[in-house]
Amino acid sequence: MKTRLLGVIALVLAAVAAQAQASIIKEIVVRGNQRVLSDVIQSVMRTKVGQPYIQENLDKDQQSIEDLGYFSAVSVRATPLDAGNYSVTVDVAEFPEVKEIRVTGNASVKTEDILAVVPLKPGQVYNLKTQKATSDAVRELYSKKGLYAQVEEFRPLEGSLGTISLTILELKVGKVAVQGNTHTKDWVLKRLIKTRSGEPFNGNRWTDDLRRLYNTGWFEPGSLKSVEDTESELGKIDLTVQLKEARTGTFNIGLQLDPQSSLAGVIKLNESNLAGTGKGVGLDFTQTTRGGGASVSLDYTNPFYDNKDTALNLSVYSRQIYRFSSTFGSSTNQNDYRERRSGISLGFNRLVKERFSLGVSGRLENVLTGKIPRTTNDNGTPNDPSDDFLEPDPRYIQQDGDIAVLSFGATLNRRDLDVDASRGDYTRFDVEPGYAHITKASGAPGQNILG
Repeated sequence: MKTRLLGVIALVLAAVAAQAQASIIKEIVVRGNQRVLSDVIQSVMRTKVGQPYIQENLDKDQQSIEDLGYFSAVSVRATPLDAGNYSVTVDVAEFPEVKEIRVTGNASVKTEDILAVVPLKPGQVYNLKTQKATSDAVRELYSKKGLYAQVEEFRPLEGSLGTISLTILELKVGKVAVQGNTHTKDWVLKRLIKTRSGEPFNGNRWTDDLRRLYNTGWFEPGSLKSVEDTESELGKIDLTVQLKEARTGTFNIGLQLDPQSSLAGVIKLNESNLAGTGKGVGLDFTQTTRGGGASVSLDYTNPFYDNKDTALNLSVYSRQIYRFSSTFGSSTNQNDYRERRSGISLGFNRLVKERFSLGVSGRLENVLTGKIPRTTNDNGTPNDPSDDFLEPDPRYIQQDGDIAVLSFGATLNRRDLDVDASRGDYTRFDVEPGYAHITKASGAPGQNILG
């Protein structure tokens, strides 16, 4: 028992003696700092005055001081003093005060917009920690515009340390390709896809391109797919649209009930992508069994009327319309009252900005109303219904004449899809000045009454 106690006492005395002989840090000297306080530097150091000298701690202290971000160079070393003690010297080289931030590589975002989001400003001391904050801010700025970019460099220029070089690498479009079109012409697809090789990649524009393809109705909706490849070349993205052609022509023939519950024969032809050129043609023919003549309309559309993608819409028509569903005057047969409109309409529409378009159109019409066939003469006595030169029945309202209408419109279409939209909005404003020459009576001798 006594032997063990003596051993413990000996170990304690040896430890005390070793501590008395250990090398002690007598002083810490910081040199080279002009704006960063010495207390700030020493606050991140493990080594303190009065503590034992440990080289491992000095190595960690150098890393901690570098992590402050204010210095281009840091050196921490210990110098022996008398009696085995040490003096620690910390030499630092501060980054200079920022005089200018020079931005390069930005082609699609203004320099002043970039400088506005950079956290480091002229007059401040450059800090390495601002690299990540600057990179995140620039990336977010581009993202809000639908663009993509990264900061390649954000450091003082050699030979001009007061100038900070901010180099941006914008993601640009490499190749743009379409796969799967067998009917639609390549030049038509190029008119629909506005994204071009060599320009900064804009995610919003590419989304609009895909939406524009979908809204044509020329392709199977489930087949439209965008494939992006960023591995071909640094800073470039190759874009490919995969699609499958859909049937764009229709032909219908049959019978239907017209608004007055009489049978009508119907023939309809429509082609929305004529010969793969994007042009549309249509024929609509309806003939009722009650008489009054056929309704016919011929339609033509060209979405690429000029090199600015002005859309043209043309329609020539003569339509029989059953305008009212109530009796008039002393007549009890509402089926006798009919209205025929014959004319032509021509319109142009142009997209002046993404999702915003302006249009102008005109319409010329001739209107014939009343009871057709007109079965009374000027004395109100019955006459031959096949006579095209009969006077109108005075029991029926007559509003025959000519109409000319101009239409000016503006459309803001922010729907994700025109058909079956799930989000967005659609706003349209129209102004339609017109001129009408309407007479109360028609069917005077010499005038041919259609139907």
